[in-house]
Amino acid sequence: MGRGANLFFNAVSILFLILTLIVAIVVLAVAGDLMEAPLLAPEDTLPPPTIANPSTLTPSPVPSLQSPPDTGS
Repeated sequence: MGRGANLFFNAVSILFLILTLIVAIVVLAVAGDLMEAPLLAPEDTLPPPTIANPSTLTPSPVPSLQSPPDTGS
């Protein structure tokens, strides 16, 4: 490998090292909520309907607590 090839290889290696550091810093910043996701951020999702509208207490018959049906005798 000649001197020019070595220089090119070293330049490409340094470029990728710098890009790796930038990506690592951005990922850690987004994960730590220090910054918003810069690109292709997912939209805010709506809560599922069961959380948005909590269930209400509706009395319903419980078979074991009901009195037996009147047979008329």
